[in-house]
Amino acid sequence: MISIPFIPASEFDRLVTHAGGPSLAAKALGVSVACVRQWINQRNAPNWAPRLLWLCSPEGRHAIADDIVVELRYVAGERDALRQDKERKARLLDESRAVLAARVKALENENDELRKLLQTDALVDQLAIAGAVLDRLLQTLRGAQQGTRAA
Repeated sequence: MISIPFIPASEFDRLVTHAGGPSLAAKALGVSVACVRQWINQRNAPNWAPRLLWLCSPEGRHAIADDIVVELRYVAGERDALRQDKERKARLLDESRAVLAARVKALENENDELRKLLQTDALVDQLAIAGAVLDRLLQTLRGAQQGTRAA
């Protein structure tokens, strides 16, 4: 931000000269030529008048240009920092997605293994039921054989 220096009233006449004379200074300040001449003669210009003329002077314009360059460099630095931060976050997001995809794949593999185990358990259960049915059938057959022998 531009820092306008304190300008004593005694410098007002020099700034009026730099502005192109009392008529151009009056136009820039928005006052009458007579008012500018009175301020010069009485050396009692209000604080804002020399400051405004200083901004219009080559020195003031140079200070404004320097300040703009400083601000632009600052903004460019902030832009670069934000761009780097965005790129870093994009890399982290890509890495997180890769980790998540690998974890999903691992969970899918575990799920497939569990499905196979459940199918195996179901088959074991079916075999156990079939075995129990066969045991009953054998007992029935043995009972029938013993009944035919006894008769």
